[in-house]
Amino acid sequence: MDRSSDSKHGGVTALTPRERDCLRLMANGLRTADVTAELAISRPTLNAHLSAARRKLGAATTAHAMLILAREAMGTRHNAVVPFSSHIAWFKDLSPNQITFLDRLTQASSLTESWQILVDHVASIGITSVLLGFLTNPDGIVDESDYYFRSSLPQEVLDLYQLIGGPRHDPIIPYVARGGAPLLRDSEWYRTQLRQQSTTLPPDVIRFGESLISHHLDNTLCVRLRDSVTGAPFCLVFGFAHMPSRTVVATVSHHERDLIQTALLFWEHVQHKRMLSSLPRLTTRQREALMLVVRGFTVREMAERMHASQRSAEKFLAGARLKLGARNNAQAVFRAMVYRAIA
Repeated sequence: MDRSSDSKHGGVTALTPRERDCLRLMANGLRTADVTAELAISRPTLNAHLSAARRKLGAATTAHAMLILAREAMGTRHNAVVPFSSHIAWFKDLSPNQITFLDRLTQASSLTESWQILVDHVASIGITSVLLGFLTNPDGIVDESDYYFRSSLPQEVLDLYQLIGGPRHDPIIPYVARGGAPLLRDSEWYRTQLRQQSTTLPPDVIRFGESLISHHLDNTLCVRLRDSVTGAPFCLVFGFAHMPSRTVVATVSHHERDLIQTALLFWEHVQHKRMLSSLPRLTTRQREALMLVVRGFTVREMAERMHASQRSAEKFLAGARLKLGARNNAQAVFRAMVYRAIA
């Protein structure tokens, strides 16, 4: 039996802010003790909030409730982005150049092809590098397993990126997307970030990083937004190399809106066509198990539906959690949704 909610339960608008907070933190993978400490509430109070949220949403499990909340694009989401199918209506003033970009995007069939179209599109205004980073949790807290990074930088820069610790020590990408306003940064900001890590990184790595920043990232425009379905933060960084700061400021001032539109169009296109869905490398059975969790099935009911033993069903869920870097089923469902690995 599909246990999806319906309107008779009240829906997301009936949730209190505290009930949303409880669901958000559970989706973020926090343990019960951490959630109660974060919200300064007792465990019985937390359970009461979660129970009320499940009842209002018609959900059998916390994971199911979190999914319903995310599908309504609520929770911690900021800077609402309309679905890809509605983008043309929303961007009524697309320039001819942007319309051409969108036409090319819609014809792309892979992430690599889409990425190259993006890089070529922004090169015309002097952008020499593009970086994409996104997280699979709603609050932008980085850990070892919940990020994705893609860059058009030269290979030696990417090697350095891994050498300095990747996203955990990233001086370039502001993973915490608190707002949609672009942020223009110059190379001195990046150097400062590297110097602050001088106690944990070898001096030659710091010097090498400063040199590469000087040659490839004189100035960058960081466009920070959130996924329209889950609220997970993502960021596109457009880099200008070998261009005077005054020229960069003038260029950004003139093209700022186009670059925001470009970021939105690219992200929603990639998500609309589920181009990131293979990144977690979930098996068919692991996806099926997560979808049954979403629909509110218990492990016993899941095993019956999957024609498997309860132990096998539990292994499918455990494997999905491991690949998604999730501490519980609710967080696994959320992260799978960010990747569009489940619908």
